[in-house]
Amino acid sequence: LRQRQGDTSPGWESEALQALTLWELTQLCGKAFPGVKTIDGLRGHLRAHPKASAERVELLLLLFASGAVQECITECLKLIKVDPQWSQGFPSRALELVLGYLGPDHVLTIRTRQILERM
Repeated sequence: LRQRQGDTSPGWESEALQALTLWELTQLCGKAFPGVKTIDGLRGHLRAHPKASAERVELLLLLFASGAVQECITECLKLIKVDPQWSQGFPSRALELVLGYLGPDHVLTIRTRQILERM
């Protein structure tokens, strides 16, 4: 399911935990897994349309599924910035799921919480 990427992926979790977290993320956004779009295709679309929230949600799901957890977190933060009305909705809950997947002591969890405090 996942390609390990340095310290961006926790070493203690199982692929089953990643699959469960991905399922929770897809349930949260109410979408089936976006298997027909590619990460590069979605990034290209978002460069042209940075406020396209639906595509950013699909991108963060694909990034998480591919093991690019740090990039997934970045997209969650961008979604919160681009669409502040969502800040108590999907992006915040999705971010909490991803940070829960990493665990409270993971460096990305700690850094992300610091960023959130400054927002």
